[in-house]
Amino acid sequence: MPVAGGCLFTGALPLAGAGHAGRIMKGGVKGEFMNSVDEIIERYKRDVDLTLIDAALRRTVEERIQALEAFERFREELRAATERRRDALR
Repeated sequence: MPVAGGCLFTGALPLAGAGHAGRIMKGGVKGEFMNSVDEIIERYKRDVDLTLIDAALRRTVEERIQALEAFERFREELRAATERRRDALR
């Protein structure tokens, strides 16, 4: 999802106009451009925690479902608490 000022993940700004079509500006700094897909991929990869991916892949399907169910319970508790707080402030 793009955000004002650039890409949500990299901060890169797409450029339009003569000579800049398809190129992406690095970090919003004028004059620095990413010229290859590899540079863009490397920019994304530097912020990925591979230990989280490894841990998730070591889980069995059943463990993944249990984790998802636990997250859903947490999400529902958070929603209910937010609603109670909002009601208390009215």
